[in-house]
Amino acid sequence: MKKRLFWLAAWGISFGMIEAAVVIYIRQILYAGGFQLLHIPMNDMVLRVELIREVASLILLWAAAELSAKTPQTKFYVFIALFGLWDIFYYVFLKILINWPADLLVWDILFLIPWIWTGPVLAPILVSLGMIAAGITGLYLSEKQIYLTLGAKFWAAEIAACILILTSFLLPGKELMANVMPSAFPWFLFGVGLTGGFGFFLWILKSGKTTSHL
Repeated sequence: MKKRLFWLAAWGISFGMIEAAVVIYIRQILYAGGFQLLHIPMNDMVLRVELIREVASLILLWAAAELSAKTPQTKFYVFIALFGLWDIFYYVFLKILINWPADLLVWDILFLIPWIWTGPVLAPILVSLGMIAAGITGLYLSEKQIYLTLGAKFWAAEIAACILILTSFLLPGKELMANVMPSAFPWFLFGVGLTGGFGFFLWILKSGKTTSHL
């Protein structure tokens, strides 16, 4: 288990470094005068490449999960753990290499599909921490042949939580697309989604709804 987690962590951290390097190059080319949230000088070709890169990143994450886990549940745990590591260490390496962001409340462009996601850096980091914790917990239980019972209610709750979190990123993204600096981040909406999603996972964990097989 320790060896498995070590190499999964190494994969996630390394992928975070690669992502940070790509963004540093983009900023050097497109934001030579300094990164500005309202000024996004991407031509159609660069935007198209970025969209493809984002899809490719998700495929790489899932491919790693497919290759390193056997059951659908453990694949899911690996995926969310790797996603969290990738995202957090992306910011860690940006901070180390170019001293950005200045603090956790600095706004960033997070994703481009279906349109711009934006929000303070703290928000995706909180999501990633929860994903890492849930993924590692699930993998630890799986090693002991204990699997959480993730039924329809669980998935309904988690999908609802994801929708709330995504909406909190997409709403200010709409303002940004209109070249208007978002007035505020919807922390309440984000908080309800975050606490609801991970709270329900903890409830499943605490309630002991497990099975010894899948």
